[in-house]
Amino acid sequence: MKDLVKRHHKKTAELLKEHTTKYNEIQNDYLRRRAALEKSAKKDSKKKSEPSSPDHGSTAIEQDLAALDAEMTQKLIDLKDKQQQQLLNLRQEQYYSEKYQKREHIKLLIQKLTDVAEECQNNQLKKLKEICEKEKKELKKKMDKKRQEKITEAKSKDKSQMEEEKTEMIRSYIQEVVQYIKRLEEAQSKRQEKLVEKHKEIRQQILEEKPKVNGAK
Repeated sequence: MKDLVKRHHKKTAELLKEHTTKYNEIQNDYLRRRAALEKSAKKDSKKKSEPSSPDHGSTAIEQDLAALDAEMTQKLIDLKDKQQQQLLNLRQEQYYSEKYQKREHIKLLIQKLTDVAEECQNNQLKKLKEICEKEKKELKKKMDKKRQEKITEAKSKDKSQMEEEKTEMIRSYIQEVVQYIKRLEEAQSKRQEKLVEKHKEIRQQILEEKPKVNGAK
């Protein structure tokens, strides 16, 4: 029985090692690609420093960076989901190969599995929250830049016209910001709901193992 337990522990260690290696690969690839985008952004900013050059590249770069961040987050979520599923599969293998073991020993393994799943889920939710906060900050930065551009444009006109346009600009800016934030929060809420639903499915899978453990002899 000790040899059997050792083999299962070895499989778990190999699985965790594989997950760590894959995580590092994703992280290194993300950092490499982000550095390349930032380097490209610096080159573009130098070219567009001339007054006659239109400033369209910064928005494209920001979108590319945001897309890269979202891609990395999704890859990490997928990786953690895969790891959890593999741990569940390993747990089932352990159950059927070790069902002759004592009941309390199997309960302990399930509790460990639950702890791993909860830890992964908490990390995912934390990462998602960080991404959402970052997206809001980037949106605010983008809208502030747009507002400053409109103010600069208005200053080139006569004073009375400038005041009228400034008032209209502030009103329009507030409405636009509210709409952007509303759409962003709706999208973020859907992402969180999807993630929470996935967590429920995984927890349900774990709960479904308990009746089998209770029936173990």
